[in-house]
Amino acid sequence: QTYTVPLRLRNMDKVARSISVAPLDSTQFSLGGKLNAKVAPGMDATVHITFRPDDASDHSIALLCSTERERFVVPVRAVGARAVLDLPDMLAFPPQLVKASTPRTLLVRNVGRRRAAFTAWCRLASDDGNSEDAGDDACSVFRVTPAAGRVEVQESLQLTVTFTPEVV
Repeated sequence: QTYTVPLRLRNMDKVARSISVAPLDSTQFSLGGKLNAKVAPGMDATVHITFRPDDASDHSIALLCSTERERFVVPVRAVGARAVLDLPDMLAFPPQLVKASTPRTLLVRNVGRRRAAFTAWCRLASDDGNSEDAGDDACSVFRVTPAAGRVEVQESLQLTVTFTPEVV
């Protein structure tokens, strides 16, 4: 698949300026449009950047743009395929006895197009729906097994979350 995006370079000066964009030495990226142009004040010069990925990894280049007064670099990044883990948004535990453990087993699937690496940590939700990272004391009542791992593309893994309340 091919992706094309415009890069608009606007002349913010009060006089006309020449702009040039250096050609690329890349097999994945190419440039189209005018690479050398004289741009009136307040007007744009448009260069089209075309990306033709040959794999699912991330790619980046740096476009070198020059005027009579300055040179600057425009970084261009193309983000490749990502891992996407399919798991529940929330996990609810019923009321239970203090110091009694209740395990819940979850099936985690990688529905993305890249291997996923994960690390489990505790995030407590507040009454207003926001969440924040909790300290070690607040999360000592939860245990996730395994706490870290990898899930290959279209594979699944069972996680066990154990809740052991310490106070009423």
